[in-house]
Parts: sequence; structure tokens; C-alpha cells
Amino acid sequence: VDRAKFGLPIFGPLIRMYAITKFARTLGMLTSSGTQILYALKVLQPVPGNKVLEQGIEQVRSRVEQGSSISRAMTETGVFPEMLVQMTATGEETGQLDNMLKRTADFYEQRVSAAVQGLSSLVEPIAIVILGAIVGIMLIALYLPIFSLGQAMRQGLLGH
Repeated sequence: VDRAKFGLPIFGPLIRMYAITKFARTLGMLTSSGTQILYALKVLQPVPGNKVLEQGIEQVRSRVEQGSSISRAMTETGVFPEMLVQMTATGEETGQLDNMLKRTADFYEQRVSAAVQGLSSLVEPIAIVILGAIVGIMLIALYLPIFSLGQAMRQGLLGH
């Protein structure tokens, strides 16, 4: 079900970006507070609220436990976007992982906000069109019997 959510047109990328934002922000906060990365990944698993990401985080945790870097483990899962992986790699190399994760979360949060604003600006015109169609159908349903009655009366008058 969660994989299907990511595949939804229009809303799929939005759902994915929101989940990635929650992941990056929470991991950044945990690492900045001094939490060990393995424990942070374990605690973080349910945070995105998506089974696909939860499984990806578990795979990352197990690979990091085996000695892999976080960014390499993220790449191997195929779940995380390339930008997040690159920013994580940069953070690991510079020792600024928490800062890079927070920046990435900010970036994705801005993209989510922009997408939501774009979608909300479309809601009003779409609602007007739908309401117009409903009113049109109701008018046809109300006036069709009247026109049919008028036609039947004309045929009755002309037939006599």
C-alpha cells in the first residue's frame, strides 16, 4: 500500500518528499544531540510513517552495523533520493552530518510547501467546474420532463 502511495500521480512525489523530510529532520536532530547512529536509526524507523521507508531504514541500520557508511547503505537500498544520499555523504566526510541532514530537510520541506500551495491554488477552479457540472445536470433533469410534456401536448393538439 505504501509503495503504491509513492506511485500515485501528483500526490506520490509529495508523500515521498514529506516522508523523506521527516526522516532527514529527525535523524539530523538525533545526531546533533549526540545519539549514536545505530540507535538513532533504530528509534527513527517508525517516524516517516511509511513501510517502504521503514524497511529502507532497517536495511541502512543493518548495513551500517556491518561497517558500511550511511550514504553507501542508503544508496544500496534504492529507497532514498540521490540528493539525500549525496548530502549525507558530504556530511559524513566533513563531520557535519547533522547540519547537512537539517539542510536537506529544509530543502525538501520547501519543495513540499511549494507543491501544496500549487495544488491548493488548483482546488478552487476544479471545485467551480464540478459544481457547475452538478448544477447543469440538475437543470437538465428538472427541465427535460417539462420539455417532454410540452412536446407531447403539441403532438396531441396537432394529432387531433
